[in-house]
Amino acid sequence: MVNGKLSRDLIVTKITTSKPGFDLSSSGLVSLKQAKVDDRIVRAMLDAGQAARQNGGAPPSLQGLEEVLTNDEVIRMVTARVLKPIIFTKIQISRTDFDVSAAGLVRLSENKVPQDVIKAMMAPPAPPAAAAKPPEPAAKTIKVEKPPAEKPPAKPPAKPPAKPPAKKPPAA
Repeated sequence: MVNGKLSRDLIVTKITTSKPGFDLSSSGLVSLKQAKVDDRIVRAMLDAGQAARQNGGAPPSLQGLEEVLTNDEVIRMVTARVLKPIIFTKIQISRTDFDVSAAGLVRLSENKVPQDVIKAMMAPPAPPAAAAKPPEPAAKTIKVEKPPAEKPPAKPPAKPPAKPPAKKPPAA
């Protein structure tokens, strides 16, 4: 579609309305970058692939979602100038086996992997995809209202202090 010079919007619409059947492996993403496929199209492909996997509707022609991502694949994507948001998404949706030991981090740095990508690699893995486990029904929230607080009994008005008895004038 890109080679046929279709508009980006038309291609993204086709991606979002069809069953995805593309290669979303790190090698596939590098190939798309080398073929100068617009990054927004690649992002739409990743989103569609992830949505299909979560809904349990990923066709066998959808490749790369089960790939185990390693340092080498990240280095390959960085070297091919795949945009960071796409690399972040790939890290988030993939199973990973990163070497984040001191030696692994030095190697990533030597290969010019940006620090924010390295930090994403060091983050704990995301929970397994929803396709592996059916979604649980949403819990119903029942709002229990407390009865209005009872008013304390009204206090009788305070009595004014009694007047002292009037002094009698001294007797003359």
